[in-house]
Amino acid sequence: MTISGAVNFIVAPDKEEQKQAFIKEALMLKQSLSLCSSMVKEHMRLEAAFFESVRVLVMRLLYNPSGKKFSLKEINDRINELLKQSVKSDGVINLFSDVGEKVNLFDPIFLENISKMKEKNLAVEMLKKLIDEQVKVYKCTNLVKSEAFSELIQQTLNRYLNGMLTNEEVIQELLKLAKKMFHASEEGNLLGLTDEELAFYDALTKPEAVKNFYSNEDLVANLSIKLPPLPTQQKIAAILSSLDDKIELNNKINTNLEQQTGALFKNWFVDFESFGGKMPEGWKVGKLSEIAEITMGQFPDGKSYNENGIGTVFYQGRAEFGTRFPTRRLFTTEPKRIAKKFDTLMSVRAPVGDTNIANEDCCIGRGLAAIHSKEGHHSFVHYVVLSLRPQLDVFNREGTVFGCINRDALNNMEIVIPAKNELDKFEQIVASLDADIYNRSEENDRLGNIRDTLLPKLMNGEITV
Repeated sequence: MTISGAVNFIVAPDKEEQKQAFIKEALMLKQSLSLCSSMVKEHMRLEAAFFESVRVLVMRLLYNPSGKKFSLKEINDRINELLKQSVKSDGVINLFSDVGEKVNLFDPIFLENISKMKEKNLAVEMLKKLIDEQVKVYKCTNLVKSEAFSELIQQTLNRYLNGMLTNEEVIQELLKLAKKMFHASEEGNLLGLTDEELAFYDALTKPEAVKNFYSNEDLVANLSIKLPPLPTQQKIAAILSSLDDKIELNNKINTNLEQQTGALFKNWFVDFESFGGKMPEGWKVGKLSEIAEITMGQFPDGKSYNENGIGTVFYQGRAEFGTRFPTRRLFTTEPKRIAKKFDTLMSVRAPVGDTNIANEDCCIGRGLAAIHSKEGHHSFVHYVVLSLRPQLDVFNREGTVFGCINRDALNNMEIVIPAKNELDKFEQIVASLDADIYNRSEENDRLGNIRDTLLPKLMNGEITV
């Protein structure tokens, strides 16, 4: 086994205990050898040197003994050293002749070489280090972007650690994130904004981040932007505020409608208050499979993923979930499992039970299940699934490292099945309210896009008011 192969084996995410044990034992071996080196035969010294090399590289890659943060140069040195031993194609090729040469995360050749590494665990650790360092760079100039990328990294790594992504898939996700960070770094040039103006723009297009943005004293102290005359500022603020006010009003109305529909479901099908406090005759306790078809998600080929709107929208798991409807991020040209519009999407991996509603036909990954009404009672099925949360929470507490649920367990969930006339009556009332919620959510997406398009153009004077 090569040194890089050994490091790749040790840093695998499912070998945390073995990694700690190896580091401890390898250090003890080194210390023991120093006490009796003259008595040790050459082949044993070579074996000990192999284990010490592996230990040192693991420590350099994952830890900093001084407790201080790694500098970009230190990370580059460690990654260069590992890459020199790891990147192979028709023989051994050293990617860098000089270990001090700087790695450019945005260099397409570098990213291609990373994707071709045989040691996949090692590639994951390298990408994590470099992306984390770039996020720290963003934090000094653009707090909103640094938080957004930090969240994306955490979501990706959570899916990886939960077994939802293979080594190859998480590498592709991290490579896509690196490319996304590059495009973000070029965004200011495309909009005609300085770095400071772009940071200000990003904060304004994410209102919930404004407080954190201005609480960063270093960032505010170094903020320098060109402001239009005060009357123009006031007009811009009025335009943006009118859009934000409408979005906020729609959100409040939707929240109120969701509370009403949830209360009606509980009244009819949980507490039976409208029926004298007990289950009416003709109703029964049955299984979820009697009213719904369940489709478990499956990942398409990773090579089919894109962010350019080509193919079918693809939701990998709950990371794309919004308040009620998921957010578009990925597409695939090779969809495997499809959820229909208005199907209930449910997380089947930790945490089990989170839900959204499909706002269009979409492909779903292994982290999701699509629950489709057999007779068109989409609203009823959705609120049934919401009411199952206490049963589903059991799968998050069974002592396993990561909760999950399979298709059979979902099919066998106990539910109340009402008589058809009451079911049709409930669907008629609630479906119209759910349609209102959907329409307002779609309107909010359009308003948000208009706001985000207008803001940079208003700031750089491309549009005057």
